[in-house]
Amino acid sequence: MSTAPLLEEIPTSVVPGPQERRVRAILHEAARRRAPLRLVSTGPSGSFALRGCLVRADSDALSAVLLGEGLRLGQTLCARQYDATLDLPQGAHGFATRILSLARTQEDWTARLMWPNTLRTTDRRRFWRARLKSSSRVQLEWEDGAAPSSCSGRLLNISVDGLACLLPGDAADGLRVAARVRVRFHLPQTPESFDMQAQVRAVTPGSQAGNVVCGLQFVQDAQHEHYRRLAEILHEGGPTA
Repeated sequence: MSTAPLLEEIPTSVVPGPQERRVRAILHEAARRRAPLRLVSTGPSGSFALRGCLVRADSDALSAVLLGEGLRLGQTLCARQYDATLDLPQGAHGFATRILSLARTQEDWTARLMWPNTLRTTDRRRFWRARLKSSSRVQLEWEDGAAPSSCSGRLLNISVDGLACLLPGDAADGLRVAARVRVRFHLPQTPESFDMQAQVRAVTPGSQAGNVVCGLQFVQDAQHEHYRRLAEILHEGGPTA
């Protein structure tokens, strides 16, 4: 499936102005939602991707929590140029950036990113998040203290970065933000079953009392068989689109 065409490019260099205010509004909304973020670097040492979420949009820089095998490169990541993509419900927003600083926390890396000079808005929803039939199911398994826990629910949407699912509130009571979970699911009209690792990014009340919507971000190695196959299906605009 070909990359969707560029719809518009919004400059951030004009201060003040309605376009810059719009850009800042988009970035602040992305930080509020902890929007999935993907950084792709191409350079002499090869291409790789970092995944994470945007957590803060200050006046001069962005802050993100990052995951991915590329983090093994440590502080050398700060010397690279990245093509960044933020995934929001209305579409994907891309921009060029650099990592200004990188710090290790207990489970993740926190990066401070250069504020973008431009923000590209593209219509890429068909690739970035596919909506699924109501019959699509997902199974979650995690450790709640010393005891294993699990629950099943409805798979709402899925992208190469993660998924959202609707769960019974009582069954998901022990599910906490930042928890690592095992995720198993099928996609409609495809023979594959997927078994991947993810991290809980959000747990919010559902539209119906007693349910919660859980947002998960994949932490699987990009070379993992199931991750690569999922990316192929979504790129192809497969049966979930």
